[in-house]
Amino acid sequence: MLTGQQALRQPQDDDFSKAVREWTTKPEFLSPLVDHLPRVPGVPSPKDVLGYHIGAPKKLTYYGDALKYYRALEAATPRVKVMSIGTTDEGREIVVVAVGSEDSIRNLEGNRKDLARLADPRGLPEAEAQGIIETAKPIYHVMGGLHSGETGPPEMLMELAYRLAVEESPVIDRIRDNVIVTITPVAEPDGRDRYVDWYYAHKIEETGENDSFGGPPYWGKYVFHDNNRDINFSQVSMRAVLEWYLGWHPPIMHDIHESIPFLYTFSGQAPQNTTLDPILYGELPWFANFEMAQMVKYGMPGVWTHAFMDMWSVGYFASMAPNHNGMLRMYEVFGNAGANTMSRKIDPPDGGGGGGGGRTTREWYRPLPPYKEVEWSIRNNTNYGETAILSALQLTSAFPREILDNFYRKSRNAVESGKKEPPYAFVIPVDSGADAIPAPRGKSAMTQGRRNAAKEGIAAPRGRSPALQDLTRVAFLVNTLRTQGIEVGRARGELKLQDGTFPAGSFVIKRDQPYGRLAKILLEKQVFPDPNLRTYDDSGWTMGLHTGTEVRAIADKAVLDVPVDPVTRFEPRGSLAGASSPAAWAIAANGSANLVTLRYMLRDVKVEAAASSFKDGNRELPAGTLIVSAAGAPPDAPSRLKNAVESLGLRAFGLTAVPEVKRHLVDLPRLAMFSTWGSTQEVGWVRHAIDQ
Repeated sequence: MLTGQQALRQPQDDDFSKAVREWTTKPEFLSPLVDHLPRVPGVPSPKDVLGYHIGAPKKLTYYGDALKYYRALEAATPRVKVMSIGTTDEGREIVVVAVGSEDSIRNLEGNRKDLARLADPRGLPEAEAQGIIETAKPIYHVMGGLHSGETGPPEMLMELAYRLAVEESPVIDRIRDNVIVTITPVAEPDGRDRYVDWYYAHKIEETGENDSFGGPPYWGKYVFHDNNRDINFSQVSMRAVLEWYLGWHPPIMHDIHESIPFLYTFSGQAPQNTTLDPILYGELPWFANFEMAQMVKYGMPGVWTHAFMDMWSVGYFASMAPNHNGMLRMYEVFGNAGANTMSRKIDPPDGGGGGGGGRTTREWYRPLPPYKEVEWSIRNNTNYGETAILSALQLTSAFPREILDNFYRKSRNAVESGKKEPPYAFVIPVDSGADAIPAPRGKSAMTQGRRNAAKEGIAAPRGRSPALQDLTRVAFLVNTLRTQGIEVGRARGELKLQDGTFPAGSFVIKRDQPYGRLAKILLEKQVFPDPNLRTYDDSGWTMGLHTGTEVRAIADKAVLDVPVDPVTRFEPRGSLAGASSPAAWAIAANGSANLVTLRYMLRDVKVEAAASSFKDGNRELPAGTLIVSAAGAPPDAPSRLKNAVESLGLRAFGLTAVPEVKRHLVDLPRLAMFSTWGSTQEVGWVRHAIDQ
């Protein structure tokens, strides 16, 4: 047994072993991978810093104390490195902790560069790629605490980091030598501290499900459970991890959650998103089945692989991995939403559960099912989560070359797919002439595009000249793609393709790039793959429809050779044109939410809205256009209006006369939101939208 080998090689913490056996409610809920903890002089264990072992009853760790522990571990051993990657909404530091051999930590930057070359293999000779695969080390990234009520993983990850840093055993030695493990200690730090406060104030005396006090109204500053559905990475904490991911390219990303008994390991079951590389769908069950086999071997019941979550949605937090040619791993570990030991009944009264049946039945994907009733502790949770992740790392350490080779081939396949399979690109038509108001005669690409878009199910704004196009929506779409690392170019000249003619300045997203598969997923019409299958999660992610922006799929392969200027970020600049000494100004109603912002920026100025469309010379402006009369306006109104329009990406025109059109006053509403504090998910998103 591993424990015997370890005991001969290192002194063990007898107090830890005794406590863990006491806190683990059944012997079979413990494995030989985690039933011990080495003592290494000069290197602090979690108890040395926190004052308690991981898994202690009624003990949850504040985020700041967790960071204090990781910093202490870093200071004590060259096998650990803490990297600061950002701050949360409420100012807490976001970190990634790297653990590996001394050589791995010393060469972190070199390894990062090697993985970056595999992630973008364009121009990389095959022999050179194979040389990198032979010498580089895969990064296995682990996260906990995305959902603040799922309290166990942030505790377990501290013990995991210590064990990986100090233990001298065949399994751990191989992991440390062949893999770099990186850890996001808590993916939602603000929510973690809020929940720990709540736990100590209201939940610490709970003994069972029937006396649960519930959780706090909010976890993060804005969102609750939906931070795991933030497909556009609107939240700063989510975006910080994505930016780190795109810089470090871990081939595996593992998100640990809590819900169902005793441990579900994600296997990528149907319905699957078929745009993603088929290699992924071989990797996922490979890992899940190995973990299940190992834990069944240890006698741990309740580990299973199917009949819960599928691989259809691309909007989960850790979907950043498969969306960028990596591998998504996920656990659901049984938890009590705190650190209390509780009596739990597993199957709900109605007999529901994963796969439409009970969760305690024996199935082909659950050969050793969980018990129908159980006394469950947070130490049980730690034992299961840590044993599973160590098993996953054991597999990775046995096949590091295969992990890297798969990552490289998925990246290469993404580029090749864009060269061989239509659509070869997507075009967002944009007229670069800010004051080109009269619509062109004949069939333009903008006009013809609306007809084609109707067939393709892609959004195409109607009844609006190109110059009144809402570029703020285009900017949101383009910048969201760029946030995800998708390459976007801007056409240097007019595009003449079999699919139509598009103006110079139109945005071109070519698919022969490493993240071309993700571009296809986000920009093509979303079609559910099998109406006979039920999905765990589904939402609309077609970005053209989402933003009301015309997006054209291009089947003409010539688009791959179109010269473009790369776009880092698109910040549309608005314009104020027309009469130099106007009687009034008109701000075109093009559907931009920034029209609301403009009104608040001009709060002391009288603003009216046109009830119908009207003309100013050959220029037609739509109903809803805002009108500001020069008469009675503050002296600085012209300069303020110009600055506001330009900064907000709007189109405004000086009019020679106040238009003779029915108008109504656009007053400044005072907004209020009502919340029962019982369900804050939607209200939180509204608050975020208003603050933005």
